[in-house]
Amino acid sequence: KDYGKLSVLKLPKDFFFEGPEQADAIIDQDPVIAQEFGLWNRMGVEVIRGRTSNLIVDGELIYVEPVFIRSRQNPVPKLEKVAVVVRGRAYLSATLEGALKAAYDFQKTFQAAEN
Repeated sequence: KDYGKLSVLKLPKDFFFEGPEQADAIIDQDPVIAQEFGLWNRMGVEVIRGRTSNLIVDGELIYVEPVFIRSRQNPVPKLEKVAVVVRGRAYLSATLEGALKAAYDFQKTFQAAEN
């Protein structure tokens, strides 16, 4: 019913959020993701990072980046993983749903630990 409607996310002036370049850097600097990318490279598989997109979910800005791999035997890239950046942390999973679930499970755990 809201298809085609424009919506605006108003953020407080003191609210800091990452831009697409920072989101890419957060993905690059995550040790678990870097290890996985490095493993693929050592196996002779080319890692191809897709265009970073942003989504607004429950009033929160989320960056999504598809990760493709291409082997020497098959030159056609295959979607292998999806990386998301939420609140300055990167998550990697086989699906967008899995990456979002990991991000929100972490956020819930982190918030519970703060209280």
